Amino acid sequence: MLSSLLVLGGGLLLLLWGGYVLLPGTISLAQHLRLPAPLIAIGIIAAGTSMPELLVSVDAALIGTPEIAWGNLLGSNIANLLLVLGLGALIVPIPTKNTLEPRDQLFVLAFTIAATVILFFDLLGGAYRYVTASILMSGFFAYMGLQLWSAYCFDASGDTAGTDTDKPLAVWRASLYCIGGVIGLIIGADLFVEGGVSLASALGLSQTIIGLTIIAIGTSLPEIIAIVASILHQRNDIALSNIIGSNIFNLSAILGIAGLTAPLPAPGDILGLTLPILMLSTTLICWISFKGIIITRVWATVFVGFYFLFLISQI
Repeated sequence: MLSSLLVLGGGLLLLLWGGYVLLPGTISLAQHLRLPAPLIAIGIIAAGTSMPELLVSVDAALIGTPEIAWGNLLGSNIANLLLVLGLGALIVPIPTKNTLEPRDQLFVLAFTIAATVILFFDLLGGAYRYVTASILMSGFFAYMGLQLWSAYCFDASGDTAGTDTDKPLAVWRASLYCIGGVIGLIIGADLFVEGGVSLASALGLSQTIIGLTIIAIGTSLPEIIAIVASILHQRNDIALSNIIGSNIFNLSAILGIAGLTAPLPAPGDILGLTLPILMLSTTLICWISFKGIIITRVWATVFVGFYFLFLISQI
């Protein structure tokens, strides 16, 4: 028990450090490259903070525990939308107006629907595994291609990461920040999940529940740290872009890579309450963004409360 708690604590410290140094590094690189802040949030930061989900899901697929892989990906997306956004908005209200493009909303909804179809028809567990995984990967690359094309063709004079009064880090230092931050996030999440699985196994919980709860929260900690760091750096405008980008990365690139690595048959006990909650929360966030509604502390309380109700329903 003591060793598990020490592993959990060490992982949390690495997550805190990794998330805090990743954000200024990526924003500095964005300033040097004159890229729009939302593109950096959806691309580099979202992919970097989703590395724990990637490692856990691929590892779970390789060792023959698809329940953990599916639970991790779906549970992390639910945690990102409800817990991570909720905790961030409890600190400072998060603006949503002009933070997401319509294509971001469409892609996250499309990939959520795709994950639902894949689960119902078990498309990653049988003969269609490679085709399905390849389609998911192609969808992710198409999305990133659209992001880059739009950024360079239409957003050249738009909002870039940072302002003229923000002095960016030197390129070499910003690169070290990014590399060190991502490494800290990966190692920290791995330690945190290892300690969490050890504690959960002692309680006799199923692999699906472990994936949906402890592992999902553990791998979502980088997103929590990143959104808190963005608020501390007064960049709460990229918080929602980071979350949506992470969710898109989870259900496209990560699910595709895990599916190419090993079969991912659909666990029967994940088809009940999890998918409707994921679809409902994704649709709600997209609607809030479309309307430009500020995520106030009232919304945040609803999100966090709803998430804990979801956790209780899984136990």
